[in-house]
Amino acid sequence: MPAIILRRIDFGDYDLIVTIFTLNKGKISVIAKSAKKSKKRFAGILELFSVLDVVCTVGRGKGLPVLQEATLTHAFPNIRSKIIKTAYASYWAELINQWMEEGQKQVQLFNLFRYVLQELDIDRTSEAALSILFQIKFMTIAGLDPDLKQCIICRAELEKMKKIRIKFDLSRGGIICDGCASGVLHNIFLSKGTIKYLLWIQRVDLARICSPVFNGKSGVSRDICALSFRERTPELEIFTSDKGMTGNQRPEDRGQRTEDRGQRTEVRGQGTEVRGRKLKDRIKMQRLSHNTKHATHTFKSFIESHQIEASAPCRIDMGGTLDISTFYYPLRHLSPCTVNMAIDLRTRIRLLPYEKGMVKISSKGFTSATYPIDESPFDHPLGLMFAIAAYFRAEGVHIDINSSSPPRSALGGSSAAAVALVGAFSYIFGQMGVKPLSRLQIALLAQALEASVAGVPCGLQDQLAAVYGGVNAWTWQDGVGKPYFRKKVIVKKIFFNDLKRHLLLAYCGVPHESKDINKKWVHQFLSGKNRGLWAEIVACTQKFAQALHALNFKDASVLMNREVVIRRKMTPGVFDDIGEELVASALKNNCGARFTGAGGGGCIWALGEIEDIDNLKGIWETVLSRRKDARLLDVTIDSEGLLCNIHE
Repeated sequence: MPAIILRRIDFGDYDLIVTIFTLNKGKISVIAKSAKKSKKRFAGILELFSVLDVVCTVGRGKGLPVLQEATLTHAFPNIRSKIIKTAYASYWAELINQWMEEGQKQVQLFNLFRYVLQELDIDRTSEAALSILFQIKFMTIAGLDPDLKQCIICRAELEKMKKIRIKFDLSRGGIICDGCASGVLHNIFLSKGTIKYLLWIQRVDLARICSPVFNGKSGVSRDICALSFRERTPELEIFTSDKGMTGNQRPEDRGQRTEDRGQRTEVRGQGTEVRGRKLKDRIKMQRLSHNTKHATHTFKSFIESHQIEASAPCRIDMGGTLDISTFYYPLRHLSPCTVNMAIDLRTRIRLLPYEKGMVKISSKGFTSATYPIDESPFDHPLGLMFAIAAYFRAEGVHIDINSSSPPRSALGGSSAAAVALVGAFSYIFGQMGVKPLSRLQIALLAQALEASVAGVPCGLQDQLAAVYGGVNAWTWQDGVGKPYFRKKVIVKKIFFNDLKRHLLLAYCGVPHESKDINKKWVHQFLSGKNRGLWAEIVACTQKFAQALHALNFKDASVLMNREVVIRRKMTPGVFDDIGEELVASALKNNCGARFTGAGGGGCIWALGEIEDIDNLKGIWETVLSRRKDARLLDVTIDSEGLLCNIHE
């Protein structure tokens, strides 16, 4: 059967495990026995991106199928001889490998991949244009194509938009009319002709696409090549960070992850170019604070003449704490992950003019505080907000914070506030000539500032949920000196309304103190205790992500309860008496129940079948009625993430 090689890894001294994308059976992993020493059966054949005709056999045991025969159909030597082509092909192969599940037939995607490899090899179309073609067709096949026919907010049709150049919002994945464009964080402009050409690409046969108009030289082709999907890869986003600041990887960078040893020398040859780009990104980020100093002379006048608001969602989670580097570095061999759901309990900030040189911060549940910008205390309950204002040199401002979630409810409200404030300042300075931060940079900066003032290790999951929204699994990994993570969408937006019916969220009426419990977990882990239990938590979270992705709420709830049992072995006091009753009633009604964040007060959320959740709702309301301020909270899933609105 026809197959394309996506990945290969060494197995023992002589064997290879090869991941192949087959026409008839989708993605499968096979073992090629003695492949590294055989000079007849597989010599020069099992190279990345090669198209083969393979014969595999399945043994009686549970092991991998065995690759018995392989005949080379297309070798694509031009791809493997040029590093840029290798990088793009590696990027496409990685997307396919990460998105596809084993054994699922995908004929359209197979034909697309084979086609773009052929075009890449014959050099008829530019690599960048060909990559855009692949991504557009890939997203269409995956059901995640960008919305190009109408405004993604008000649904106004493209043909009714009067301007020739239309805004495309990279974060939402669609075009936006002028009436809805206010407050859009990150957009580019596309001509109507380009948009129509992209729509044509979505529906036309492959053979008609790579015509002269798509050769990288025409105006339409150049416009398409300017369309970057670096912040919106369909279900998978891979990011790297360097000393807390990062830019998204280009396809060339991703190509360096090729696992073909024969390519590693050439890949290293591009290291100087990559390091040069990274250095430029770091210099830009390091200059941000310097640039804002030169812009602050107009900051006060700007906030006096504009209404400035920003908001970000809170989250509920599973597998928290694993996003702290203290844990995910030593556990990297297990691929630890955290699952979170952004919920529409938004933390909103408003920026108002105030006395020159001063910063005032007001927040529900806290006493308002006013200090000179250079004397503001970072160890104050509102110290994180003061630290952000100091970073941006934002003086003469009143920061008014209003959260839909209860104070210290363990829903990540303070991190959401930090994301909203960083986003607002970044957007303001962007209007004043300073290049604004990307969404990823906003999350990383908010987390870095929080870690600098918290006095305890801090994770990143709260900021990522606040910036991106949605239901995601974040896999924490590491590189050499450059930590990176992988994002996977595990529940698509179309299922959010159904998912809501499977959830309950309760505020127990008692503020949480996550740092106390996190301190215990960190201390235990550093001293060598309970590491086997953390390995179990990693396994539970990974299986939970798989169950939730399949909308298998029964299995997901069992895994939730298992994870809670493990954590209670380490810290028995994560629930108070109300929490104990809520969890016990959830178990009796076949639901899963878990504290949010690190527990110790705050909120508890439940997951289960709709009928079981409906029964549980009344029981929880009765339990919560016995304590002042305790109540059920809205658990609508948020799909927007960070939003900024600025009006004159």
